[in-house]
Amino acid sequence: MSTFSTESILRAIRQRALTFSALGGSTVATLLGSRWYQVQPPDTVTYPYVTMTVLDRVKTGEYNGRREEWQVELQFVGRPRSALNALERIADVVDEAFLAWADPSSGLIFTRGERSRTQLPPFELPADREVCRVRSVFTFIIWPRFLTRYDVAS
Repeated sequence: MSTFSTESILRAIRQRALTFSALGGSTVATLLGSRWYQVQPPDTVTYPYVTMTVLDRVKTGEYNGRREEWQVELQFVGRPRSALNALERIADVVDEAFLAWADPSSGLIFTRGERSRTQLPPFELPADREVCRVRSVFTFIIWPRFLTRYDVAS
């Protein structure tokens, strides 16, 4: 895992979710495949899939600006509507993967268990009402290497 760039941080989050082995041995990769996209899927996407969007990257003066708090939204999307329970199972595994995750291998990423999850209502016509979605938002605390490299040794 690396925190040398925004791209590498997002890759680490994705990798953690896809490869974590949940209670019962399920992984998101076995339930979903590799259909995990940043912001939006390709036009020819196969269901189910996940999109990941960084909603906010809060930086305060605390810690000399070297610490970031990211709000990351995941949308689990499936079709037909009867796939909702399968989406919830995928979201369960992701919840478990991020619940107490900490990775100090290069910089630092960790979670404190702050998250929310909502089943979104069906789309209005003329959109496809058979598409179902579950939205999760996670808080990640990140000490990115691209900022902490400026620390002064004492």
